[in-house]
Parts: sequence; C-alpha cells; structure tokens
Amino acid sequence: MKIREVTVGDLPRFIQSDDYAELQPKPITPHRAMSQYNNPHAREEDIALIYAEENGQLVAFVGMLPHALTQSTDRVFSNSGWWVHPVLGRQMGLPLFFKAFQRCNQRMIFTDSPKYTQSILVKTGLFTYFPPIYGTRYFMRFYQGKRLMTKNKAISSALSFTFTAMNSICSLRYLFILKKRTRNPYTIKSMTQVSNDLDDFIKKHAEHAYLKQDRKKLNWITTYPWITTQTTAAGMNYPFSYKADQFKQEFLIFHDEVGTKAVFLLSIRDHHASIPFFYAEKNSLSDVSRLLLNKLIKEKVCSLIVFHKALDTALKNAGHFWLFKKNIIRFTGFSNTLHPFFEEDGYFQDGDGDAAFT
Repeated sequence: MKIREVTVGDLPRFIQSDDYAELQPKPITPHRAMSQYNNPHAREEDIALIYAEENGQLVAFVGMLPHALTQSTDRVFSNSGWWVHPVLGRQMGLPLFFKAFQRCNQRMIFTDSPKYTQSILVKTGLFTYFPPIYGTRYFMRFYQGKRLMTKNKAISSALSFTFTAMNSICSLRYLFILKKRTRNPYTIKSMTQVSNDLDDFIKKHAEHAYLKQDRKKLNWITTYPWITTQTTAAGMNYPFSYKADQFKQEFLIFHDEVGTKAVFLLSIRDHHASIPFFYAEKNSLSDVSRLLLNKLIKEKVCSLIVFHKALDTALKNAGHFWLFKKNIIRFTGFSNTLHPFFEEDGYFQDGDGDAAFT
C-alpha cells in the first residue's frame, strides 16, 4: 500500500497524470482540483490531498482546503472530504487523517462536521467544538425527491402529476403574496462577480467573521465551482457529490438611494437554495428579506436553508411564506492549537469551509 501527498501547486499535474487516470474511485474531481489551485488564500506548498492506494484501488483519502483568518496573518485548513473504503480502508481512516493533521501544522477547522465525525474527534482530546448551530430549512414547493422515486412508472407518473398540481396551487398562493406586498424602498441587482466598490462593504460587515472575507474569495467561489452540470461528467467514479441537473450562483446587491444595504451570495442547486455568504446593515434586514423572498418565489425554489440567525429571524418575520419548515443543525470546531484565534466572539459564514461549493 502506498500513501501519497499532493500539494496545491501539484494539483493540475496530478489530474493529468497516469496515477490519477488509474485510480478508482477518484480522490478529487478535475473541477475541485482546478478550483483549489486557484484559491487566492492558498500557497503552492500547502497540502491539498493525502491518499492511500493499492494497485490503482483507492483505499482512503483526506482533502484539505486553506483559508486566511480575519484577525491574523496566520492561516487554517478545513477538512474537505474524508473517505475510507468500507472494506480495504478500515485500518487507514484515522492514520491518514492524522497525517493530514500534522501536514497542516495541527491548524484544522470544521465548519460543517457530521455528528459522528464530531464524536470521534472530541474523544481524541485534540479538538474543541462550539455549541451546535441551529438553522432552518424552509420548504416552499413540493418536489419528488429521491426517497419518492420508484421504478413503477404508473406510481411515478401519479406522484409527478400530484406534485405538479400542488405546485400550481403554490404558484397562485405566491402570486397573491407578491401582490399583497407593500412597496419596498430597496432595489435588487444581480451580479456574477463582486465589483471592486463592494470590497469595503463586505470587509466592514464581516469584521467578526473567523475566516477572511473579501472580493477575491467570493469571486473565486463563483468562478471555479465544484459542481458541474455537464452530462459528459456523469460517469466519473467519485465518492462525493459533484454533478447536478441545475446549479447556479449569483450575487444579489440590495441598495437604496443612499447606497448599498446588503450583499448576498445566492446558490441554487436543483431548485434548492442556500445563502452561503451574507453581509447586511441590520436596519435593512426586514425589507431585504422580503426582496429575497420575491426572488426565490420567482425562481420557483423548492427549499431554502439558512443558518445565519439575523437573516433567519427576518425571514420568519416576513410572513408565512413556507409550506412547512424543519429545524436543522450543524457542528463547527477547531484544533486546540487554534484556541487563541477563536476565543473572541465570532462566527463562520454558512458557506465557509467547502459548503459554498457543494
């Protein structure tokens, strides 16, 4: 069995190599590799990937993503993918993880850690976790999810017809809601890239964020997505999600006659939305949340996930726009060597780590 390391600077060569071509499954997709290579907060010598393989069979891998801190010139690394072969990799999962932990100088963060991962890492005594972060998933339309898929064409057609009918009723309901809304003092502009003049606004409203927020970072995320809609990519053997039927990201700029009031990054994947990054004047949230809802309704979004408390509260106060909602939870933490950087009150954005890409 061989253990190999790939740095950020080596990523373009690695995905073109014979070693990569032979590996099954793949430890990283070409989209992810080129995105991480262009990370404005990364250095070429930073570790990006450590994997174990035997005769072309991938046994386990750990991915790492470098980040700049807001209040320091030091950097940290988020875990971006930790996979173990269910049979061959049983003895390699933790050793490989701790090898990656050492390669990033024990400066590791978790911005959206599964519960079982949290329980494992806390037991090591090397990591500290924040109290759980609670959010909301708002269901706005009916959809035929994977759990409702069936090979029986008659049942599938019946479900499809039922959901179409129910969504027609939803559309009428939302049309009534939109007409009922009072005139909003703000206008909304959609952009594919954040312009230079918004950099100061973003930095001002993210001064307490743990990870550095700036125009370069946000534009990198939208320029180099990890999700592809290309049908030619469907056959790749990769353990995590990388393909969608529909995926788009756009920046929503809210402003009045005085100036900018809010900047959002809206992400919509297969009609399910999230707000990975959010910067706003507090006194604008009530009006801005209503404009955001108008946008989501027109996009026929099926659901919206929000973890940011202020935005979540503003949306709840905007009116009963959801069919039903579900409380959701995420776990965030850091290695104990990073205690000095996380002692002050701060927060992670919903999209920090690799969440904005997935």
